[in-house]
Amino acid sequence: MNACLQCLIPITALRDYYINQEFKRFHDKRTIENSNDYSRKFSEFFGEVFQCSAKDEQYLNPTMLKNLIRKKFFPSMQHDVHEFLMHMLSTLQDEETPVDNKKFDGDVSAKNKNRSLT
Repeated sequence: MNACLQCLIPITALRDYYINQEFKRFHDKRTIENSNDYSRKFSEFFGEVFQCSAKDEQYLNPTMLKNLIRKKFFPSMQHDVHEFLMHMLSTLQDEETPVDNKKFDGDVSAKNKNRSLT
């Protein structure tokens, strides 16, 4: 988790997106993952990163993010950083992917081949 988060910190577009809380525009929409927990915790994480930088603190303790992720990644088990990154990015995307109330009608004909379900 540490290695992954350290690699994400310098990505300015990602940092700005969560520091400016642009993810909140999805909070009033129905999305695949309606909890928005990861978005909020990721925003708090980036906020803490740059508060530590401003205070010249030497370490960061991302407890709130770790507690959220603990539901999926148990501390006593070994996981790959790729697995962690894919889970985190997938969940963040699900929190921002709007869903309409249309249900799949089973039509897989050529005319519906490129139709998006979301």
